[in-house]
Amino acid sequence: METIYSRPQPDGTFTTNGMDVTTTYGVHFDPFDSNHIAISYTDIGYHHSYNRGKSWERSVTGVPSEWVNTCYWMVFDPVVKNKIWSAWSGMHDLPRGKMTRNPKWKETARGGICVSEDGGKIWKPSNEGMGFDSPATSIVLDTKSKPGNRTLYASVYNKGVFKSTDDGKTWTLKNNGIEENTCAFELTLTSKGDLFLVISPTPVHKDGERGREFYSGAVYKSIDGAETWTKLNVSNGLLFPNGIEYDPANPDRIYLACWSDIDLSDLIGGDVARSTGGNEKLKTPGGIFLSEDRGITWKSIFNEKQYVYDVTADPYHPGRLYANTFNKAAYRSNDYGKTWKKLNGYDFHWGHRVIVDKNDPEKIYLTTYGSSVWHGSPLTE
Repeated sequence: METIYSRPQPDGTFTTNGMDVTTTYGVHFDPFDSNHIAISYTDIGYHHSYNRGKSWERSVTGVPSEWVNTCYWMVFDPVVKNKIWSAWSGMHDLPRGKMTRNPKWKETARGGICVSEDGGKIWKPSNEGMGFDSPATSIVLDTKSKPGNRTLYASVYNKGVFKSTDDGKTWTLKNNGIEENTCAFELTLTSKGDLFLVISPTPVHKDGERGREFYSGAVYKSIDGAETWTKLNVSNGLLFPNGIEYDPANPDRIYLACWSDIDLSDLIGGDVARSTGGNEKLKTPGGIFLSEDRGITWKSIFNEKQYVYDVTADPYHPGRLYANTFNKAAYRSNDYGKTWKKLNGYDFHWGHRVIVDKNDPEKIYLTTYGSSVWHGSPLTE
């Protein structure tokens, strides 16, 4: 048997043959070693490279087998060398609705937070107070907290938001103000200390049974370190928020990426939709919304028919934004989102995030749902 998707290297790493069909969420940069970068993957967990991406190795030693399927996100400590926290889940493909159609999904979900002190070679669970059944989808570090005793926040898809004030050793649930839907997907902490949370739509499963009822997605904000949350009014009606970004030069300016119209069957399943009155289109505004007052008011700045997975503010080029979509395109704006142009050379249908290359700020990485990671210069049409 001969593998056709990758080539083994003498040092035990692998290079791609360009036939990648993997799902990726982020590209992460070691603040102490520019050659060391990592990718958070579905199905194959955490991979890293020590030669700026020329070759890669899987590194999941110590991650519980029930969690190891997906690494949704990770964060390097910016001043403690080789210290990394990562968010793991046995459930992949979140926040896609197919993952929560079974009324027992919360009971069978597994996941949590791991920590590494050797640059990601060996991991150990760091989830006391969170539980073993906590599919974690994002983790953020408060850089203003004391090294060695960091404050961290994690979104857990079946429970809500957890906070640690002791370097991730112990965690406390912080859901005060969050309504019944606790499908917490992504957290964003601004330089001003504002904490934003996106909640994904999910079936209600009333009385433990499948049905037509579902919870809308929502956006929340906390200004007191997740002690209390306030629900934000982005638009009237159904919302499917997915990613939040802020302008590094002006943290009052917040960008929100949203998915557009979806079928009810995407959330509850085609069989349930047909047996309870038929499928229907759920109208939800997609695209990108902008707030210039820290989330109080919002306006649309991108095509509301587009399924935008996330939006990225380029820290090296003021006013430059990127958006990756589920519409076979990624886009760039050079004027704070007033106008957008499609990126050349990229046409994969299901895009996730745009990551600015910290080793070469004139280039970007694009993570995808099914085509691994793309890398290149963000030239526009």
